Amino acid sequence: MEIPLVIVWGYRLEVERVGWTARRCSRCQKVQAFECFDQWKSNHVYFIHGEAKSIGKVLICDFCETSVGLQPNSAEAKSLTCTRSWTKKDGLNALVEKTNPSLGHVPVPEKPGLRELLALLESINERASPYKLRAEQGIAFGMLIGTPIFAVLGLLLSFLGLTGFDASVSAFAGGWIGFLAGGVAGWIKFKWDYSKRLSEEMLIAAMQRNALTLSTLERALKHYPGKLKYVSRGLTLLAADA
Repeated sequence: MEIPLVIVWGYRLEVERVGWTARRCSRCQKVQAFECFDQWKSNHVYFIHGEAKSIGKVLICDFCETSVGLQPNSAEAKSLTCTRSWTKKDGLNALVEKTNPSLGHVPVPEKPGLRELLALLESINERASPYKLRAEQGIAFGMLIGTPIFAVLGLLLSFLGLTGFDASVSAFAGGWIGFLAGGVAGWIKFKWDYSKRLSEEMLIAAMQRNALTLSTLERALKHYPGKLKYVSRGLTLLAADA
């Protein structure tokens, strides 16, 4: 008798913090501190992992939190210098001297300018978009709720003679419809609810991290040339709670 061979394989991704660097943020349009991370990938067979290999670096702007990805063998990644010995109390120019002295002396205003504030709002709006959020929990919850409800509904319709099928078929068909409809409804609801909650959380974190007020962000939003509907909704919710 032939015994089927099942091979379990896959990979694991890990992120390692490697320090700070100074560079120009394309969104803020000025030099900012960036937190640096290494991305590692290790393949496994039967959960026995092999040697991890670098698959790139991720740099995150400390102000607007826009992320930049660098390929592991790119010239930019090879020339990148990071330091673990810098803290925000040391100031931006101390980081420039340690990691990117070619930038020269960088002016550091006491308060962020309008371009920085708009960059922050753009970044939050982008990260809070429901179209970029995973929704497995919402799908599972919707299926769990929709299946029994529609199964019972199909059963009731069968008893009333409105389906043309017997009770078991009607219940099965109703449950299957509920499974699909519930999954879709759960997917939509979870994404939008999570987006709303996430925009509020990121706005609060940004205000605390950068010593900003709600009114400062509201005034900055009025100068944005387009629409930032997710961050606008978050600001509205925060203002209502204030």
